[in-house]
Amino acid sequence: SDEPGRTTFSLYAVTGANVWEGYVFVLELGDYHGSDMVRTRVGGRLQPVEPLTAEFNVRSVHLREYSDQDWAVGDLKLNYRVSSTMFVRSIVRGSHFLDNTDDSDGEQRFDLDLLYGWEFSPGSMFYVAYTQPFERVDGESDVLDPVATVKLSYLMNL
Repeated sequence: SDEPGRTTFSLYAVTGANVWEGYVFVLELGDYHGSDMVRTRVGGRLQPVEPLTAEFNVRSVHLREYSDQDWAVGDLKLNYRVSSTMFVRSIVRGSHFLDNTDDSDGEQRFDLDLLYGWEFSPGSMFYVAYTQPFERVDGESDVLDPVATVKLSYLMNL
């Protein structure tokens, strides 16, 4: 389990818990497999204009005894509703794993996801998705092979 063995302190700050928009901040201090741990999370949901919604989330863990296992993960999601049956979504994800056992810069990975969805008939969907991954290891950047997917689901009323 990636949960701490004992949490000695937790601080939560939340706004807008009962509505679409809001923010959250979490700070936890505790024990993780014999190491002092600091875990943080910052996130939020926004709707700047009616058809556009945005969400962001960043999580990190710092282990004082095992500093080679520090990591951070984040994502930003933008969803635009074109019409009542059509949407476009963009998701940017990133992760950073720090290895302090040598002189490396650690590993970073970023993914850019684009998704188009259309409900062409009630309960029937057509999707087109595209993912472009990027990776950075020890200071060397690499653009990985993209992935494109098409999905069609049809609801049959018998």
